[in-house]
Amino acid sequence: MSFGKSKNLIIHDYFENFGGGERLIKVLYNTGIFDLVYGFEKNNLIKKLNLNKKSLSLDQSKKSILHKKILLKKNFENLDIKKKYNCYLMSGNYSIFTKIPTHSRKIFYCHSLPKIFFEFEKFYKNTDIIKKFINFFFKEKFVKEYIKRLKKFDEILCNSIYTQKKIKKFCELNAKVIYPPIQTFTFKWISQKNYFISNSRHEIGKNLEIIINVFKKKPELKIYFTSYGSQTNYLKSISKGFKNIIFKDFLSEKDYNILLGNSCATINISSKEDFGMAALEGLSAGKPAIVLNEGGYLETIKHNFNGFIINKNDLENQLSRLLSTLKLDKLYQMKGNCIRSVKKFNEKRFLININKFIK
Repeated sequence: MSFGKSKNLIIHDYFENFGGGERLIKVLYNTGIFDLVYGFEKNNLIKKLNLNKKSLSLDQSKKSILHKKILLKKNFENLDIKKKYNCYLMSGNYSIFTKIPTHSRKIFYCHSLPKIFFEFEKFYKNTDIIKKFINFFFKEKFVKEYIKRLKKFDEILCNSIYTQKKIKKFCELNAKVIYPPIQTFTFKWISQKNYFISNSRHEIGKNLEIIINVFKKKPELKIYFTSYGSQTNYLKSISKGFKNIIFKDFLSEKDYNILLGNSCATINISSKEDFGMAALEGLSAGKPAIVLNEGGYLETIKHNFNGFIINKNDLENQLSRLLSTLKLDKLYQMKGNCIRSVKKFNEKRFLININKFIK
């Protein structure tokens, strides 16, 4: 292991899924100028992503994921970094509680404000007793300390104008937008088969249950769900017996690229999505995205150009009606628009932009 030899350090919350935040970390890590510290991992993800040579986990115990998440803030507060790095880049909402040497450069990349404390009513149900308990008893203290920590950073960066506005609204702080990177050389159009992909994490707010309800009523259409999350077992249970609804869980990058490259479109209808990298991965492979008319999607998707924007009101019926009218020829005709529209989110441009802040 060569941990401790780089000039800069990334501190990331944890690796539970290979989502937008994790892809961003991998791109930075692959530059060779960063070491990596993270809270914990799941499913041996660090090795699968080739991040294990210069990285260090704060929790390698056999505790449950829930237990590890509860301890996450404390683990970062107790983190004692012996080596002094030139620049510390924090990614995730708990890494910011790490104590950083006073004279070192500190950058925070915000993927999303912690919704359980900043937007609880919009994302969680009052019947979720555990999360409601956490929000009620810890919100005030957490938010106050969170904002206090943010003020100590030299730069606050974020993934979209939508997230930038939320940071200003809730924290009264200014952030700069650097769109996350899409590895456009990785995702390629292969062919067009008659199936859709939902490539979002299986979490509350992603509206995956609505997608499932629609496809239950349309056995002539097929959809693959990639990734996983806290809702995976529930989503599988309500899909049992429907052969047109298929779960692929965590795929290798090669298998994911093949599945995506042969699809006809992606469906990403997350509520108040901060950016929506999953939709852009599809665009990079020439696949139009079906998205919601809010959040970061509105910065990347143009209706009838590189995707379809549906209204968040009466969402299930809106999605059902759209799928009933979509033709494969129409989706194919949008291929070029999809690929061209994602070029500005390429990895090279991201690294140029973020390197301006890493001195």
